[in-house]
Amino acid sequence: MLIQRNQVIEGFDAVMLRNLFRVERFNVADVATTLDLDEKEALKAIERLSDTEFVTKESDFDDVSIWQTTIKGQALANARIGNPISRAKADELLAGVIDRAKNIIVIAMSQ
Repeated sequence: MLIQRNQVIEGFDAVMLRNLFRVERFNVADVATTLDLDEKEALKAIERLSDTEFVTKESDFDDVSIWQTTIKGQALANARIGNPISRAKADELLAGVIDRAKNIIVIAMSQ
């Protein structure tokens, strides 16, 4: 997965979410700190991320809910930050691969 700086996912900065999800398990206070929210906003954020299947509630410990990332959340945690290549550049690179494959076939056929 590739994310870009200033990209927004579920209303939050994608890089900040990625950093949160790299922890794998967290509580409301962790979300508040990482996303720069108060605890009430952080709880709403967790609910939204749970509704969209980025996180799931793991357990409650001493009246503190522990949340963990889902497979979808882990995909975001492992995302790279960068810019996608242009269609023209992708076409150029693919044409190069096809040309090299054709050359290999020609060489193989001539032997």
